[in-house]
Amino acid sequence: MQHRPILTVLATLVATACVAHRGERMVMYTADPGPGMLRMVAAIPRYNADSVTHDEHSVAMHALVGTVVNSDSGQPLGATEILIRRPGDGKIISIMTDMRGGFVVPRIPPGDYALIVRRVGYESIADIRSAQAGVVDTLRLRLTEARVFLRGPKWRVASGSY
Repeated sequence: MQHRPILTVLATLVATACVAHRGERMVMYTADPGPGMLRMVAAIPRYNADSVTHDEHSVAMHALVGTVVNSDSGQPLGATEILIRRPGDGKIISIMTDMRGGFVVPRIPPGDYALIVRRVGYESIADIRSAQAGVVDTLRLRLTEARVFLRGPKWRVASGSY
């Protein structure tokens, strides 16, 4: 009876492991993590291509979909922030990846924009991209763990009265 939750997780992974295009689940397979360990799969969330590329007035827009993974292990990175900044008006769109590293950024107006991808403990990615009306760009982003060396804290004793 204790194996039932593990079987449910495995059955769910098998059921979602299909590869498709236009808005259906798209799965990226990673290297085998080793014996006795479950392999986490990065996946783009489901989306409707028409709804992500058109606003409420049926004006054609751009959309960005994809996954964020660890560059060394290939494991998906949930809770990664995706920022889109338009240089013209400075408007910022911010979303977070889901637990499988997937994201969908719908309805980006056509034109140039800055893409910033960041997560605590990883080096950020920044790029200038061009959005075209009616197009869905699919990205697989790889973040590298930050190599940060911390020194011991420098304590300073405050003097005076408070």
